[in-house]
Amino acid sequence: MSALIPSVRLHLAQTVLDPPLPTVAPADDLPYLSASIVEIVENIKTGKPGWTAQRVLEAFIRSSRRAHERTNCLTGTLYPEALAAAKALDTAYPPGSGRVKGLLHGVPISIKDHLGIAGGEGTIGITSYIGKKFERDALIVKVLKEQGAVVYVKTNVPQTMLAFECSNPIFGATTNPYNGDHTSGGSSGGEASLLAQDGSAAGIGSDVGGSLRIPAHYCGVYSLKPSKGRFPQSSYSNTPGAAGFNSVNSVLGPMARSVDDLEVLTKVVVEAMDQMDGGRERKIAGDTFIAIPWRNTEERKYRFGYWKEDGFVKASPACQRAVGMTVDALRQKGYECIEGLSFILVFRAMEIFAVYTSADRYNTLTKPLKNDKRERSMFLPLLSARLPWLLKVMVSWLFRYALGDHIMATLLRSGGHKDTEAIMRWNVKKADFTLEIREKWFQELNLDFIICPTQATPAMAHGKTWNLSPLAAATIFFNILDFTVGCLPVTRVSSSLDALPSTWKEDLKGRGAPILHDALYNQKAYDAKQMEGLPVGIQIAGSNWEEEDVLKAMKIVDEALGKRDFGRGQWTAQVAKEAS
Repeated sequence: MSALIPSVRLHLAQTVLDPPLPTVAPADDLPYLSASIVEIVENIKTGKPGWTAQRVLEAFIRSSRRAHERTNCLTGTLYPEALAAAKALDTAYPPGSGRVKGLLHGVPISIKDHLGIAGGEGTIGITSYIGKKFERDALIVKVLKEQGAVVYVKTNVPQTMLAFECSNPIFGATTNPYNGDHTSGGSSGGEASLLAQDGSAAGIGSDVGGSLRIPAHYCGVYSLKPSKGRFPQSSYSNTPGAAGFNSVNSVLGPMARSVDDLEVLTKVVVEAMDQMDGGRERKIAGDTFIAIPWRNTEERKYRFGYWKEDGFVKASPACQRAVGMTVDALRQKGYECIEGLSFILVFRAMEIFAVYTSADRYNTLTKPLKNDKRERSMFLPLLSARLPWLLKVMVSWLFRYALGDHIMATLLRSGGHKDTEAIMRWNVKKADFTLEIREKWFQELNLDFIICPTQATPAMAHGKTWNLSPLAAATIFFNILDFTVGCLPVTRVSSSLDALPSTWKEDLKGRGAPILHDALYNQKAYDAKQMEGLPVGIQIAGSNWEEEDVLKAMKIVDEALGKRDFGRGQWTAQVAKEAS
């Protein structure tokens, strides 16, 4: 491991505290930390007493410091530069003048570590990237700044960003705000942890297999995975696994503390990108940004499909209950909800994903790691990709016949080197699979949206994900389809409501992947008592480029579920209450 790591950690520890700010009780910062994006902009614009871009930013800096101290969620701070930017906004557009730079004027925004800030690093926890500086801001950062946002922190990620346990050799593990023994998820785990603690007004993450949704589910925040091209991709970012990889679309997307903030941020970015520099940025972006005008959708009685189980891994009682609560709430509002959807074969999507991502045996992904210690969460993907052929056949036979798990046997065989001819065959299989789902979803069943678990379990304890990486299949399914998907919090784990029933083990027989069921339930990666109080979210999926519609559906669901202890200011209000 690099001798540079201690110096990087020391530098972060120092910059988190620089510059010193006035000591303010959390209760005094609460009005700023609980404000929506629209409220922040409007309060500065109209000159509400006490509201300036600088004062708003100071509140979020203090909150982000508390969040980092609790959960280790940051990888870098831009506090001095951000304060200078906020002061410049207040000078050029005096609060109360009725003028603002843009629709995100004075809004503090956090970004995932891999995104470029000119002159800064984005190591994503890989020591060989230490010292490598970005020449320019990432495109999404440029868009945010053009609209008046203040980018002020970068957030932690898992090693390689192809895992959902947020840990790497440089910055260590980011913990779950609600239980430090559990992970915040990945790969946008630092973002989710920060947002859950009111450490940011909103943030930008990315997703190729669930990286916007799993952390949101684990930490109780909101996220939107757009379809490819709706949210501008970034040319200045560190994404070793995505270099030259187009078989499954990696996308940037917003994370926030409410559906309203998700909608505002998405709309602003989409419309601003189309207009920047007289349209030149859109032309340069090419097919990485598709200029679809924002649509104001009319609310109607949508038809929802849903499932509690996907035939791959039986979802835990907590995650099934979250779907059930959502469906019950929608039905009470008069929405039609169709159960079952037996045609959903999440396992097939996982197989396609494994074929594509491991086609070069993960050599491109892991090459930058060099001598870095591998995180345990990488164990299963690397195993399936790099086992010698004969040994893989033998282990696959063991899985299928000795352990009775044909699913894991197939997934094991799917990993590893693929030549061009093989990739072309799988491209056809992927297209056929996608068409099959579309025809049944939109034609035969006439559905508008799908509601389902984000994962089979709430946030797992640190170290428990090493043999459970295939659980990401529940989110990967929609990456293969390239559908628009939102994630929102529904409830929290209850040790009484969500304990495994006495019939659970019997119910698992002959269903799904026995190896994963054993690891998840028999080896107690899922433990309702240990997980008491952890958030539980759901996915809401629509078709391609239906960001407006999915956000509308998320708003309907959010309102139907009623008031819950998630959202802007909830965390700070509790902190203030405990301090009083």
